[in-house]
Parts: sequence; C-alpha cells; structure tokens
Amino acid sequence: MIPTYEELLINLEGIPNARQLGGYINQHGQRIKNNVLLRSGSLYKATEKDLEYLAKNIGIKLVFDFRSDNEIESKPDKEIAGAENIKLDLLSRINNEAVKKIFMDKDEGEKDEHPVIRMCRKPILIEHMTNLYGRLVQDSHAHELYNIMFKRVLASGGAPFLWHCAYGKDRTGIAALLILSALEVDMAIIREDFLRTNIAYKKNIDMLVKIAKEENFSETQIWTVKSIVGVAEESFDSGVKIINEKYGGARNYLRNQIGLTESEIQQFRSYYLE
Repeated sequence: MIPTYEELLINLEGIPNARQLGGYINQHGQRIKNNVLLRSGSLYKATEKDLEYLAKNIGIKLVFDFRSDNEIESKPDKEIAGAENIKLDLLSRINNEAVKKIFMDKDEGEKDEHPVIRMCRKPILIEHMTNLYGRLVQDSHAHELYNIMFKRVLASGGAPFLWHCAYGKDRTGIAALLILSALEVDMAIIREDFLRTNIAYKKNIDMLVKIAKEENFSETQIWTVKSIVGVAEESFDSGVKIINEKYGGARNYLRNQIGLTESEIQQFRSYYLE
C-alpha cells in the first residue's frame, strides 16, 4: 500500500504540482520521512502564505532550480526565508538554439491559438520531446549537476530540500527517479510517482488534447501535447531502459554516472529513511 496522490499533495496557492515523497516504502521496508523531500513546479507565483509554510512548517533549507537562465530571468523564484537557492541548468547542453527559440517564443503569435498547440505544430519540438529523456539520462553535464545536488544535500546533514523546474515534471521527474532510486524504492513505485504529475495537470491536458483533436492533429502531435503539459509513460520507460541496458541499472548509474560513493549513498539513506 503506497500513499495516495492526495496524501502527498501539498496544497500551495501559487506553486504547481507540489508534493512531498514521505511515506513511500523501500525494498527493505524502510519508510521515507515526511516533509523532507519536496518536488514542485517553479516558485515565481508563490504567495506569502506558501513561502511562510515552506519556511516555517517544512523548514526547507535548499532549493534546486533546474531551469535555464532565460527561464529564471523571465520568471524568477520567490525566495524561501532561510533557504539557499541553487541554480542547475540541466538542459544547457541538450536544448539546441532552435528548440530554445520555440520555448522563448511560445507566447507570441496569434492570440486566439494556445501556445502549446502552436508549438506542437513544429516537427523539431516533436523530435525534442520524443528524445528528451534519453538525452537527459545520458548527458554528462546533467550527471555533474545531479552530483552537485546530492553533494549539497549530504553537506546539509539531511535538511529538508525542494527541487523544481518550470512545471515539476521532466527535469524534476528524473531527479525524483534518482533520489528514490538512491533510497531503494521499487521502480514500479517511482514510475507511479512520476505519472502522478498527470493528476496535477489533468484539466489542462484534457482541454488541450480536445483542441488538438479538433485541429486534426496526428497521434504523434497529440502525444507531444500530452508530453508538454503532462508526462508520458513512454518517456519514463525509455529513460529507465537506457539506465538499465547501457549503465547496468540505477545502482550502478548512481555510482558510475552521477558519481556517488557507496558510503555517500548510505549516508543519504540514513538522513531520509526511518
């Protein structure tokens, strides 16, 4: 029995897709502590009430922001009192200039067409979303940044921390995969946690899929719409397949690609499991 989405949900006013990972049980029957591991979308619309809750009730000490410099400049995070904000641009070597331009221009164009619909008309974006997870799990620069995340957390002595990107799904989802793998949570549970993003964004996914169908989008284009607004099972599965087949599984991946020693992994577990 694993915690429901509703049990893990943190009801914040201006931070999307915010939930904690406490209550998941690992392969040895150990439980993740409550309110120490938090994943979410960006904090730029966080209210004072949200910030106070994260600072005082949760005690967040580290915030890892996986967005690009352009994303951060246009929508800077609100700061949580007592927390250090650490910028780690995970896609800096993955997004080419053409893809960056599409995301930067997403709010331009015809006012009566939703930006996601406009974006998904472009073949380069479809190719980008199809291959994003494979690129991310194989990118050496991303490995280095995830290493920094783990090392900073270890240096904090096990303090509560939050990690996010724009919408708390792709870059944030891979980070959750690594964090939960380090805690020896079963991959089926990690996959379910990943897919819970679609609960958070169900209303928008349904609305945009309806529009895409009315516009006679292809199945591939509709899949891309779902992948931009939510997450796709195929994306997660493709990333895990590479981790398993190319790198020998999550345990070896954490050691050899992310660069964590066995003692560091054990220390991480001692901080966040009970």
